[in-house]
Amino acid sequence: MFKKISIILSCAVLSTALCGTEIFLAGDSTCASYPAKLAPLTGWGQVLQSFCKPGVKVSNRAISGASSLSFINSKAWEKLIAKVKKGDYVVIQFGHNDSKKKDPKRYTAPGGSYDANLKKFIKEVRAKGAVPIIATSICRANFTKAGVIKVDGLKPYCASSIAVAKAEKVALIDLNSATMHLFNKLKKDETRKLFMCSSGLPKRKNDVTHVNKKGAEEIARLFVNAAKAQKLPIAGCFK
Repeated sequence: MFKKISIILSCAVLSTALCGTEIFLAGDSTCASYPAKLAPLTGWGQVLQSFCKPGVKVSNRAISGASSLSFINSKAWEKLIAKVKKGDYVVIQFGHNDSKKKDPKRYTAPGGSYDANLKKFIKEVRAKGAVPIIATSICRANFTKAGVIKVDGLKPYCASSIAVAKAEKVALIDLNSATMHLFNKLKKDETRKLFMCSSGLPKRKNDVTHVNKKGAEEIARLFVNAAKAQKLPIAGCFK
């Protein structure tokens, strides 16, 4: 009888600990949430809530077209960090738009301003008593003639994310490597079924950057599984 009561109390304590925990997402269009009228376009952050235990809330602040620089300058980061409280998690995923050299409002240099922005995010999250997590960018569904994913301009930004995470002793979830591995396993035709290029929409026929709902669910699952495999504290938020 005493053992049963202890188990019940332990569960109640765990539930209370999770209640009110919030996972904030700072990122770009690959992570963002979209209205129904844009379906099947779906960011992986849009479906993350379905992987969470009761009492955990996902606050997806990712913005389509955002880079780490524009996320700061648009005040999106300021608004996000103002809501963060002790015990929360903040997942940071940029890179796709940081690489746009012709756009000074978004471009950042890997190894330079990009790294500085990540460090700013980390410092301010920690100052709130919350936990920062760096995620590398998901890869695009661009395949070589040999049938493997192309290494593109995201590579330097992923390398910078990994280096900053290591230097700052921050948890890293390498979604770039995880998605690359998954897509190479699925091969070109099956992989593209996860992307908007398979939507049948004329404007999206060449879109190998953004995913549909199924693709978003696969990527969110990769994130959750990586957190569990690394035994990160945030893993306790997931079913």
